Amino acid sequence: MTATTRLGVLAAATAFAVHTEKVQVETLVSAVQMTLWLMLGLLSFLIVKQNAILYIPHPDPSMSRAPDVTPLAFGDMPYEDVEIVTEDGVRIHSWLILQSAQDPAANRACNTLIYFHGNAGNVANRLPFYASLHEELKVNILAVDYRGFGSSQGEPSEPGLKEDARAVARFAADCKHIDPDRVFIFGRSLGGAVAIDLLASADCGVNVRGLVVENTFLSLAEMAMVVYPFLKPLRPFLRPPFLRNEWRSRDCIARIPCPILFISGGQDELIPPEQMRQLFRLSRRVPGTQFRLVPNGGHNDTPLHGGKEYTATIGNFFEDIISDRFVQEHHAGARRDTGASVDSILSEPDDFHHHIFS
Repeated sequence: MTATTRLGVLAAATAFAVHTEKVQVETLVSAVQMTLWLMLGLLSFLIVKQNAILYIPHPDPSMSRAPDVTPLAFGDMPYEDVEIVTEDGVRIHSWLILQSAQDPAANRACNTLIYFHGNAGNVANRLPFYASLHEELKVNILAVDYRGFGSSQGEPSEPGLKEDARAVARFAADCKHIDPDRVFIFGRSLGGAVAIDLLASADCGVNVRGLVVENTFLSLAEMAMVVYPFLKPLRPFLRPPFLRNEWRSRDCIARIPCPILFISGGQDELIPPEQMRQLFRLSRRVPGTQFRLVPNGGHNDTPLHGGKEYTATIGNFFEDIISDRFVQEHHAGARRDTGASVDSILSEPDDFHHHIFS
């Protein structure tokens, strides 16, 4: 092979290599551009549709959005249809399920539980749960449909749901069937965030004695990272003004002045138990605050796996608060001068392996 030929071959090889590298660079640039466009499209979709993604009042379009069954279908559960008007003029529908159909005094002698449900469906979808608490704990239940859910007016949003919760609390404070000194709140999933925000406010409208939160997240952005891991590259954008719904329970929980019962499903597929543990750690942990794990509980079936112990634990939490047992134990511990904090005596804040449910 002559020198000229070798030079020609070398030139051709070099040209091919340059061309190949150029193609690779162009392909990489195209891939990056495509990825950026996809991320931009996904971000735009989330910005526009985030309310529809988070709030699902009508999960089955083939069925009515409004409740299609009443508490009377589940045995002896007398109730009143309650319409509560919020400060911004939205009418929200609730059920006030009572222990007595005729005697307000008998109802006032019982604890009342305000129940904030999760992000899908309406109050009727939780009727078996209400029936269990109504029968076993002898409580009244104020079951709330947020704006845009069930028979309530309006469209759901974070500011809107917060306003709904405040209106419900004001109603409970003035209702003839409810003793305002025997009010408790239960929030499940999104409802936990609603309840935490309400009780963290300077004046929630009613003297709530205790809070139960079940399978609740630290913040919406942190939950989204678990449910939609492909959103992790967009995490810097999961904040205002892009994210209109934040539900930052992690920032509110320490302002709650009453005891809290944290119930976490060990197999929760949406909200890892670690998020509930962190909420417990961040809470004020006043006397009576507890963390309880249901080892086999999923996001929606924790009560089922908890069984009778689940309901009994909630009932004991209520009764211990009403009887002031926690306050008495706190004072007794102070008199003994053990040097230990109330948290370590009553709450065992670092013991998350104590399973009380089978």
